[in-house]
Formats: sequence, structure tokens, C-alpha cells
Amino acid sequence: MFQNPKRLISLLPAILIIFQSFPAMAQIINKQTQEAAIRDGQQQDVEGTIPGIYYDPSGQLAPTFATTPGADTAGSIRVPPGTQFGFNVNGAWPAGAKSDQVLKIGYLKQSPQFKQFTELNINQTLAASGKDPSTVTLAEVPIASSMTLGEYLEINPGAAEQSLEEAPAVVQSAFGYYEDEPLTLEPITETDFEFIEQQASNPAISDIPAEDLLQGDWGEEFTKEDQSKLAETLKKVNEKLKKLPLKQLFPLVNGIIAGDWDTVKKQAKDLAIQEGSKVLIKELMKNPKIAKFIKDLPLGTLPTDRLGLADAPGIGETAIKDIPGSDDKTVDQIPGLSDIPLDQIDLALALSFTRFDLLGRFDIADAAAVVDGIEYTISGGTKDQIPRPTPCKIDGEGTKNCRHFELDNIDGGGKPTELSGKAWVQGSDQKVPGGKGLLARINGGKEPTGIKPWVAGPVKLLLEDIKEGSGEEVSSAQLSTAWQLCVTDPLGNQHCTPHFVTIPTPYRIKEGGIMLLLARSGGVPDAIAALQPNSSQFCADPQMATAANQMAQPGADGAQVASTSGTPVASKGPDHNLRQYLARIAAGESTGGTNWNPNPSTGAYGIYQFTPESRATLLQLTGLDGWSRDRATADQAAVAWIQIIGNEEGVDLLGAIQQGDFATADQVLSDWQFTSLPGGREQSAIWSNPE
Repeated sequence: MFQNPKRLISLLPAILIIFQSFPAMAQIINKQTQEAAIRDGQQQDVEGTIPGIYYDPSGQLAPTFATTPGADTAGSIRVPPGTQFGFNVNGAWPAGAKSDQVLKIGYLKQSPQFKQFTELNINQTLAASGKDPSTVTLAEVPIASSMTLGEYLEINPGAAEQSLEEAPAVVQSAFGYYEDEPLTLEPITETDFEFIEQQASNPAISDIPAEDLLQGDWGEEFTKEDQSKLAETLKKVNEKLKKLPLKQLFPLVNGIIAGDWDTVKKQAKDLAIQEGSKVLIKELMKNPKIAKFIKDLPLGTLPTDRLGLADAPGIGETAIKDIPGSDDKTVDQIPGLSDIPLDQIDLALALSFTRFDLLGRFDIADAAAVVDGIEYTISGGTKDQIPRPTPCKIDGEGTKNCRHFELDNIDGGGKPTELSGKAWVQGSDQKVPGGKGLLARINGGKEPTGIKPWVAGPVKLLLEDIKEGSGEEVSSAQLSTAWQLCVTDPLGNQHCTPHFVTIPTPYRIKEGGIMLLLARSGGVPDAIAALQPNSSQFCADPQMATAANQMAQPGADGAQVASTSGTPVASKGPDHNLRQYLARIAAGESTGGTNWNPNPSTGAYGIYQFTPESRATLLQLTGLDGWSRDRATADQAAVAWIQIIGNEEGVDLLGAIQQGDFATADQVLSDWQFTSLPGGREQSAIWSNPE
């Protein structure tokens, strides 16, 4: 196939493929994983696409819903009567609650950045937390305890078609197949019933497990006196009943307690004995003797400590979002979900600079032990979804310090601008107002100070761990992110939490670095969003990918970069153009090096997706492995392959690329190995949606 190829050696230095052009540049930070602080035994310190940003993971454990603060003080949400959201937005939380006690599954489902959590099933969340689902009992699955028998038959409809003797053990238990302890230990007084009815009618707390309400400070929503009364009532029931939400402690009809679950279970058992083991479950469920209450029987009233997940097929295998009633449950009701590191989900952060955007340069850092108040800031809060610079004033409460980086215009000289000298305050030092509508009450309506380049987006950028320079070391700060969740009511009004779910990135900015402060040209470009990794990549290593399909906008120096149409770009030097072209290939072949998975049709693998045949040929001719996970080796392999194809076609492809003539290279290479390039049979979508 190939004629007289020459061996190519050391064609490319050991580098990470990056863009160095400005002002049109992009980077995508995918799945920031603090666990990857050391890769292959060596610390990574790689310059990024933005001048002054480099890879430097802190080594700290990634945050989880269980460790992310949710509220310093007690709070609640009560939806006005008649307002519908599709799930119960009402809720309450104690002082010091973590986000898993505040956020509901319904919030996650409506958030594009977090909905992937709800697509997991309970078996997966258990496994992610180190538990073997086959050893877990239903008593260890709070959402299963509050699930009713009717809801269980929704996720496992086949069970209703089975006879009593064939049905899953959890269904048999509802009809008395297994001996169980009584739920009520002492007579419940009329006063007890009235108190439970009153509290169960409060939509803010009706879904909260009764035993949880006994712990912590719930403020006015559930007072100390209320806790005392509930504690006295719960002394009269067994431990299983205490784990149920208030509204499920006893059967309710129009808000009025109608008997107890022991009675319902006895009636179901008596009916099962009368009908015999051959009766179908669906016939028992609609029998008028028990139909009124049996469908509402909580599984938590059954011997859940002796029933495993395998005894209730469907619960462990059903996606969280598809479990009936899951939208109304808080994250902590799903075992293992609270402990999944937040940086292992697909939260891609894309920074795209154009000539229309507001850019700033990091100038001077002030990170003393105590920094007095700062009047002129660019960082602040986002109350009502409007970014507002907020002066930093030490108050000993939400604001305890004002460490900051001063900014300047991007050229570092010339006349001062309105940006010159303004401070970007460290996020953890200052809490500022955020959120909108009903959900603004979460986290006390506060969020860490920062900037929001994309006003319509869900993310703020924060600075943390600001360090002053000394000697040859320049000042630096860790780049972090803060996310919010929003829901929309039937009238189209948006209700958003503050940006309180903080996720650090493994990148630091240096003094002199350039940062996007306001994207005047719009939100995150579709072309960049298209480079986000596939959601099936749940736990990949962090990667920095370059977007080769940037806007061909002339910058201050008249240069253009990475034209999506394949037209020649102004030369930045042969090495730069070569690096840039390799980034084009990687963007289409492997989503910028983030998707190494083998192609199911061709077996192609690696950053540049070499087929097994191409890999074997390249190894034989050059000794370079196109499947290498070492980026430098993979880059050398790609360059070698380009030269081999150029020799076969009689075209100096490498020379064309180095001169910035990408169109010529695309025309030849898109028919060969790199078919995702413009004009190829597998042309990537990123080339058909130029910004």
C-alpha cells in the first residue's frame, strides 16, 4: 500500500497539544478529578490554552453532596397554594444541613449538569460507595422504605400478574407470608393523632422521615416543642415506623388518620389466607376489603431488615428518575448517591474568548492573614440571576476576610481602564446574595463570591487558595467553580438556588494570566458544547482538550485561528500550526483526547483513532505506537502517519500544515485515516456548526 516510506523519528517534542493564539482560544476542562494529582508517578505541570493557567491539582478529596454545605441556618420552602411544579418543591432543612439534605431529585432532573445522577440506579450508587448490592437489605434503602406497595407494582408490573406463591418476597410480605413484629407498641392517644395530622399537613416537612425531625435545629418550621411532642409519640412505635415520613406514619384519608398499618396488614393477611396461594396479586389489590389502603402500604412497614434488594426485583435496577415519587425525595434518601464525588460527573467548563468579550489580566495578589475591606470589586453575587459586583466588608459572619487578586487591562500597560485595580475576592472569604425565586432560600440565600462570565449559564468561577508570589514564584490562585440548580414553574418562571455546589478544578492561574470576565458574544458556543464527553464516561481521568473549531475572528493583531471551513489561517509559525492542526484531528477523532474508547465498528483506538491495521503498519514502518496513552508518542505517531500519507499522495502535507494551509491537508487526510476532518465520510459535527 505504501511505497518506500522513510522512518520518522522525534518529529514532535513531548508536549500537550495546546493553542497559544489569542484572542480566539478555548479550553474544556472535563471531569476534574482531584484523585489524579499524580499521573504515572509524575506531577503534571502543563501550561493550558489560556496564558497563565496550568494544571496543578490540589490533592484534596473531591466534594460530594454529603460534604458540600447546604445551609448554615434552618430554612424551608413553601410553594404558594395553586402553584404546581410537577413535583413537591416544598421542603425544610435543619441548621448545618449538607446539600444532600436540601436538594431533591426533582432539582437534579431539571438541571442539565446534574441530571446524570438521576439516570443511575440504586445498584450503581451502592457499588460506587463500595457496597455490594446483593448484601444490602431494604432497611438500608430509605427510598424503598417510603415506597408504597402500589408504587412498587408500578416499577415491577409483572409482579401483579403473578400468583401469591410466585410473587417476589416483598409482595408476599405485604400479605403476611412472613411473621413480623407489631408496628405499634403502645396505644396511640387522640392527642398524638391530632399532632401527627397537624404536622403531616405541613408540605414543608411531610416528606421528611420522622426520626430525622428529632435531630438538629429546624427553626420555626419544627420547633423544640414540636420535637418533644414527636419524641413522645414515637416512643409508642417500633424502629421501622420511625424511619417513615410523617405523612406515612399512619393511614391518612383526606388528612385524617384512619387506623394503623398493623390493622391494614392483618386484613391483607386474612384475605390472602381466604383466597389461597394461587390468587393473583392484582386480584388481591383490587379486593374491596383492602383496596382502600393496601396500595398505600409503605414497604417500610414490612420486615425490611430481613428482605434484601433481590427480594424486591426492580428497585435496584430502575433508574432513580423513574422510581415513583423519587422527585420528592432528597439526595440522602438514595443510598450511595451522597458519596459519589461531584467531579466524576460530566461538568464540562468551556472558556471561549472572542474580540467582543471582556477580558482581564491577573495583576497583584493580596493574601495576607487579614485583608481589610475592599470597595472596588469585580466579583460578587447573582441575586435574581443578575451578576452584581459586591464590595467586600468584613463582618465576622458571612465575610471574614477579603483576600483577592487585583485585575488590569489585558495588555498590562497603557492607560488605566475601569477594570484596572478592581479586585476578584477569594470565594471562601465572602458570602454574597444569590438565587432567584423560591429556591433562593436554599443555603440561606448565599453563595461564594465570584464572577459569572455566561450570565444565562449555571456556573460561576471562583478563586481559592490565593498565594502571594515570593522570589521567582509569581502569585497564583486555584480556579474553582460554583453551580446552581433551577426549576421552572408552569408559567415559565425560573426558580434557582444560589451557586452553592462548589467543585474545584485541577487548574491554577498565575499572575499575568488572562481570564474571560464577561462573554458579550453570548453563552458557551454550541461548537464547544459539542466537544463534551459522552455521559457514559463516568469516571475518566481529567483531560485538557483544545477546540479547533473556534471563531475566525480577527484579533488585535489581525491574526486568525483554526478556521472551521478549512481555509488557510494566518501563520503563527510552523510549530504552532502543526500543534494546532493536530488539535483539529483530536477534536473530531476522540473529542479532544477525552474519548479513547475503541470504535465498535472498526476497532480504532486512541487520541487519533488508529485502526488495528494502521497501527500495525505504523509500528512496522516507524516503531511508533498510535495507540500509546503517552501524548507525546501519540503526537509523533500522528505526524509520522501524515508524512506517510503525503508521500503516497505526492503532497507535502507536513509543509502545508506548517504553513497554515489546513484546507489542503483536510482534502487529503479526510479520505484516509482522519475521516472526522472536514469533507470526510465521518465529518464531525463540530465542523458544521462554526461560531
